[in-house]
Amino acid sequence: MNEIITNYKIKALPVLLSVLLLLITFKIDILPQTSSLILVFKIIAVPTLAVISLFVTFGKEGVADIFSKPKKPFKNTIIWYLISFIASMASGILLSQVFKIALKGNPGHEHLIQTFISLPFVLLFEEIISFFVLLVIANLIFKKTNKLFLSQTIGVILSCIFFGLLHYSTYFNGDMIHTLLHIILIQGVVRVFFNIAGLKSNSIIVPWIIHVLFDFTTFGLGTVLMFSLI
Repeated sequence: MNEIITNYKIKALPVLLSVLLLLITFKIDILPQTSSLILVFKIIAVPTLAVISLFVTFGKEGVADIFSKPKKPFKNTIIWYLISFIASMASGILLSQVFKIALKGNPGHEHLIQTFISLPFVLLFEEIISFFVLLVIANLIFKKTNKLFLSQTIGVILSCIFFGLLHYSTYFNGDMIHTLLHIILIQGVVRVFFNIAGLKSNSIIVPWIIHVLFDFTTFGLGTVLMFSLI
């Protein structure tokens, strides 16, 4: 995947078309899962359109690079999953206990079975859109500076901010500042480690697996906590 940053010549028009396609995919992704038909539609449409968006900008070889066989998959999965989970818990405690912010839960708990079924497919889209931002930005900066670490760093930071903002409506609690703190310090911070996992393993497959494990864990813990309070 790092070859995308250093070797590819990215053109403006394909990027714009991919962005448009990803925005359409995002609109589909946030559809309420109120019926089996919508659930099946999302499972099929969201990952398919997301992968097509990669083809538009990076071509067949680029998609193969992004989904290449990961380096040290087990080690990178375990390490970065644990780090991301600990960071998420620490940020949550900081916001709720120190800053006394009322953190809104993910509405996916309202349709838990549908959420668990669709999760791997929907999260593939989240990984694709996050790494699309990272790779395009890092590629453009690398072409100007020829500095890989600087390019990766700026790409990771902007990708994390973008990823956090994607969750604004999901976690909006009635206060804009509190919501922004929530999505940047939890979703954005966790995204840092997902991105690093992808760059370290040189494949989107590892952060996708970590993301699925992470969300299954957090949804599972949230469900247990919810039933313990009943």
